[in-house]
Parts: sequence; C-alpha cells; structure tokens
Amino acid sequence: EVLRLAPADAWFIAYTADLERLTRHHFLTGLDDMDPEISALVNGLPAVINGPGMISGSGLPANPTSWRVTLAARTGQTPEELFGYLAGDLVPAWNQSPLTRPLGEMQFFQVGAVGRLMLIGPVSFFMTVATRDGLIFGSTFPGEAEGWLDGQAVESFVDSSEFERLNDGRSAPVGGLAYLDLRPLTPMAATQVEQVLPRLAEALQLDNLESLALISDRRNQPGKLPPRGKPAPPGKVRFAIGVREIRKGLSHLFASTPSRPSLAHVFPPDTTFLVRGSMETGASILDDLNAFTDVIDPAIREEYEEECADFKEEFGFDPHEDFLTNFAREWAIGLPLPASADPLIAVRLASPGTFKAFMHRLRAAYDLEINLTTYRDVAITRATRHVGPFSYGVVDNVLLLSPSAPMLKRAIDAALDDQGLAHTAQFETVIHRLGAPSSKFLFLDVAEIFAEVVESGEAAEFPPVRELVRADSALGLAVVPHDRMIALELVSSSGHALGLIDVAAMTIIPSLRQARYQSQRAVSMSNVKGILIACKIYANDHKCQWPHSLEELVAGGSLASSVVFVSPYDPNPDSTEPYYLYRRVPEGEKVRNPAGEVAVSEPAIHHGGAVFGFMDGHVEWVESPRADELLRIMQRGR
Repeated sequence: EVLRLAPADAWFIAYTADLERLTRHHFLTGLDDMDPEISALVNGLPAVINGPGMISGSGLPANPTSWRVTLAARTGQTPEELFGYLAGDLVPAWNQSPLTRPLGEMQFFQVGAVGRLMLIGPVSFFMTVATRDGLIFGSTFPGEAEGWLDGQAVESFVDSSEFERLNDGRSAPVGGLAYLDLRPLTPMAATQVEQVLPRLAEALQLDNLESLALISDRRNQPGKLPPRGKPAPPGKVRFAIGVREIRKGLSHLFASTPSRPSLAHVFPPDTTFLVRGSMETGASILDDLNAFTDVIDPAIREEYEEECADFKEEFGFDPHEDFLTNFAREWAIGLPLPASADPLIAVRLASPGTFKAFMHRLRAAYDLEINLTTYRDVAITRATRHVGPFSYGVVDNVLLLSPSAPMLKRAIDAALDDQGLAHTAQFETVIHRLGAPSSKFLFLDVAEIFAEVVESGEAAEFPPVRELVRADSALGLAVVPHDRMIALELVSSSGHALGLIDVAAMTIIPSLRQARYQSQRAVSMSNVKGILIACKIYANDHKCQWPHSLEELVAGGSLASSVVFVSPYDPNPDSTEPYYLYRRVPEGEKVRNPAGEVAVSEPAIHHGGAVFGFMDGHVEWVESPRADELLRIMQRGR
C-alpha cells in the first residue's frame, strides 16, 4: 500500500519494505562520528515509521523546478505525534547539522489537518504532509496531500506496464525497489558521449535503453528483524535494464540465447570461481562484437573479414564460419581461489571430430611441437613450442583447455566420476534459487574465498562477513533476459544476497571516516603552522619574546580569527574562545631544545592523537599515550 502511492508518471522511485532495517544498516550507523545530528535523526526514525517507506520524483529530470516529490510510509503515530516529531526533531536536527545547513533553513507549521515543510535556501522546497489510516503521505504538488486525505485515489506505478515488466516472473513480495526512467535522460547522455567519440552512443545502443531498476524480494515480515545471531532468509536481488528490443550488438551480446549451466560438471569440486556464458556459436559472439565496432569504424570489420578470407585460402577452412561455429551453446572458465592453481576453460563442441581435424591442420601448418598422452581413455594434447605450454582434450563433446596437464586430468576425473562442481550443495542451491535460464552466470564459493579471514579471526569484527563465510555460503550472479529487459539476478546459497553489499559498505565506511579524519587533521596542522609563524614574527619584533596570548595576535592583525577560534572538528564561526591551547615560554631564545618544546596544540585527543606545534616551528600529529603527556604539559602551562 505504501509502494502504491508512487505515481504512475514517476521517473525515480526508492522504496523499502522495512525502513527500520535500513536505518540499522552499517552505512547509516556509521554516520555517528561524521554527523551526530543526522545520526540521531536516523536512529529516531523507527519510532515514527514502523514499516515500508517510499520516495519518488516526477516531472522533467533536467528541470528541477518541474519536479514533484512524493513521500509515503507506514506509521504508528497519530497526526499530533507526527507533527510534533517534524517540528521538534526533524527541523532542529536539519538546521543544526553541518551537512545539511548549506542547503538552507527548514521550517514547519501546521494548517488544519495537514502540515507544511518548507526549505528556504539555494533550492527552495515546499511539501504538504498528511496522515490517515496509519499512513504518512507527503507531496510537493499543491492540493495532492489534501486530496489523498479526503480519499482521492492515486494513479499508481504498481498498476503500470513498466512495473509489470520489472516484476516479471516474480512471486515474492517486493522488499526493495530503486527505479530510474532513462528515456528522458538518454538524449542528454548520448550528446555527451558523442562529444567524446562520434558514433559511440549508437554503438552503445543508448537509444535502446528505457529504464534501470534494482528490485529485491521481501522474505521477512514488515518491521521485524531476524533474531540476533540468526541469518536473514535467502533472497533474490534483481538489477534490471529495460530496453526497447534485443538488437544485434551490445544488447544481444549480454542477452544471447539463455540456457541452464551444464558445463559445471567438468570443473573440479573445489572450483571457487566460475564464469559461464551461453551462446548460439562462438562465431555469433564475434558477430555481436563486429556489430558494435562496425558502428564506430567499419574498417575494423572489413579487416577481420579479409583476414578470414586469407586464412581460408591458406588453410582450407574459414576460422569464423567453420572453426568458431563449431563452438556451440556454452563456454565456461573456472579456477580455485585464493589458491594459485591454473585456470580451466571448457567449451561445448557441435562436432568433436571436426574440431580434431581442424586442429590437425593447424598443428601441421604451424609446425607445433606437441606431446600426446592418454588418461582414462581421453587423449590429452600438450603443445609447447611457439604458443607456450597448454594442454587440451575432449570429453564427450566438451573441449577442455588449461596451461596445466594435471588440471586437465582433474577435470576429466570430475566429468567421468560425476563429482564436479555441479554436484556440490552450494552450486546446486544457487542454481535452484536462480530459477530462470541465464545467458551469463558467475559463481563464487564465498566460504572458501574468505576462509583465511575466518581463520584469522578478523571476521569477528564484521557481522556481514561472518554471515557470508558460513560453511555453505556461496553467491550466484546471472544475466537473465526477459521480455524487453536484461536482468542481473543475485542469489545466495545461505544468508541474504545483500550481505555482499553490507561487506562493501563496511569496507567503504572506514575509508570515508579515515579520509574525513585526514582532512580535519590537515586543516588543524595548517592552522597550528600559521600560529607558529605568527608567533615567530612577533618574537622577531619584540626582542625574542613570544606573544602573551593568541588573542593578542588576532587583535594585532597577525592572525585571522578563523584560524584561532574555529575548530576543524566542529566549525562554529561564532565561537569567542580560542580553540587551540597556547603555552608561552618566557625568554624563548634560551630554550635548549626548541624542537621538543611544545607551544601550541589542540585542546583534546581526536581519533587517537592530537596536533602539536613546537617552538622550532615544526608541527606533528602525535599519537597517544605520548599525546596525552604533551597535552598535560599544555594544560598546565596555558
């Protein structure tokens, strides 16, 4: 019912069936150090919204003045409680936050049964908010919230053909949706791309794109999280690319004839990384690549055709029409990770006899030095001279290639003994949960890949990593063509498919924090350096005597007030007290070790240390416990 309040003409929609889970996501909980006001506001949202939440945008994407923004959510609050939250929590937090303050000042006032939110700043914003039947509805379109409050129906995106296409073949309730209509944007994007390289937009088939969407299943009851320590039920995440049609070239390259992965049976069971693709023939892949490059430069295709003709004249068969056409239906590449074993390549052949005949001609023509051996009645050919060491053999109608003959033998064992990757529990579960045949497929045995992390104990600090590295954890990513849509579907054998995104967020957040800390530290070090320079200039003019206080330097015009009074950690231009501590050393010229005599410092420890300036003019960021000792010296001598 919340998603149904997204209008049918929306070009942007963001929806989650469980806003509480989202507010508890590691990315948002990591805001605490970066912005306490916004963090407190996010942490308070579950008290207001106890289920789904949605925001959408309509109008012309390139013209913000035409935008119509719609908000909707499930709430357990009365209108009085909701309006009290907006006026008493949202507005003050917005106006006090350094992140949002530059956008303008927010105001709220109540008019009858609705509330008005106003943002006064560089981009003015005006929204009417109403609530009934446990739902919140807000709109920037005049009269829309009042009409909804009176019972007027909203023409919904859920009832549109576009949503039907995105939700094709899905039976689970929608857990999350992010949607972007590309049709208003592609002309602008094509113009930009054409400026970089003429005809590239046509080669990329930008005019064929219609929409992008991320849609996930909902497996939990709204508003409820799994018990602490228990994994979330497995789900499926789909990234959908809406297209007008599947054309020869880039879109067909991704969405070639789909089929079930069947080559996995020849890969050893310890294969932790597998990439697989379906195809009509090997020649069809090159046809798509030629269609892509032909738009940019027809000479590339013409040169390829000439080389194929020369090859046929010299060797008696066309590499495109004869040799590559024999590669049919499916290819796959796999290897164990993180071990350094050699990769294995598998290709299905339309005719193994034809392949052997062609290879016999090529070996003779190029005088390839080979060794022939037999393993379990399978002939293994190992070539060494001219092309480097590689081995190949054919099992049934599957061509196996690898730089390593032992790897080839392991593949033969897996195929003949029915003990390949396809028969492992992780692989079978992933394939079962994907459901639909795919044109491309990626398999990751996450438990094995992260085994070193688990053994080292580092996963204890990262709950999503612990979830991903359970003993049977694996991920599958498939490209699944649907009606006028190419979908990338992500599933997991255990745990939640979005756990990988959690891990990425947990990797990024510390980096963002560290970058912010480094930026604040750099500003502080620059300020301290400026203070020391001003002190030395003052001493030169006052018989080597340093100033009595930093205020004296500011009053004399030697320092800007912002350098002394404004903290890089909490920029408050209205502060009347110096941020930095200053320690005046009488008769500074008689100090025996000016490089060890601290004169200026930050007033407190930040992120494990503080910035200190010494009498010789150098500045350091000093870690604790040494920083604590220097800080005590500064506090005593202030």
